[in-house]
Amino acid sequence: MTTDEIEIESSQSIFEPHPTLGKYVSHHPSNRIRLVMRAAIFYAIPVLILQALFWDVSDGAASRFLPAMFAAIALGAVWYTAHFWNREVILYEQGFTYQQGSQQGQFRYADIAILQPAVQRLGLVNVFQFTNFNYTLITIDDEVLRITNLFSDIRKLVTRLEGYIARDRLLIIQQALDKGETVDVGAGLRLSKSGLNYEGRELLWQDVGKRNIKDGNLILRTQNNDEWARVPIAELNNPVLLLAVLKHK
Repeated sequence: MTTDEIEIESSQSIFEPHPTLGKYVSHHPSNRIRLVMRAAIFYAIPVLILQALFWDVSDGAASRFLPAMFAAIALGAVWYTAHFWNREVILYEQGFTYQQGSQQGQFRYADIAILQPAVQRLGLVNVFQFTNFNYTLITIDDEVLRITNLFSDIRKLVTRLEGYIARDRLLIIQQALDKGETVDVGAGLRLSKSGLNYEGRELLWQDVGKRNIKDGNLILRTQNNDEWARVPIAELNNPVLLLAVLKHK
């Protein structure tokens, strides 16, 4: 993106339409409360460990060593907070802007070639459970973007990104298939005008049946409900887009 484009973007209200990306949809800045809490934890844990280790050390020795260590830990916590403080994603109808510190960029949904989700449910038994989102986006120019829980309203952000990217990439895939091209969707699975190809086996579109997800795999079935293939979801370029293609076909 050129300097002029950045200046135009920064001079606009986030609620106004973008000059090239269309109507404003939503704004997702860094979740700064979570960020500060993480930095406080990153500081507190090593400080407590150091205090426990030097509990029986003489005050003279501890006074020379501990302040420097505490300062170094505090500096690391401040650096971590500052590194993520100004990150934000602003969604528009045709694309989104992404800011990481002083770096800014704008991307069309159609240009996101890979969207690999990693979602984990974490917690202790049934207490303090939360969902950890870690999405990797790769553009057609091999630019890598990360979407994690550090962004506010993360569930809405990733849901909309998945929907918009699938919407625009679906048309691109359909046009490629209509031209007789083969589309690699990752994990060794390929799409063609006639059907699916996986590990040297082909399944025609008219024979594609139900599909479900189990144990981290996308299970593809035939019209007779026979299992045709188990495809690792983590290796797919965009699982949501693939499901949209299957539904469309």
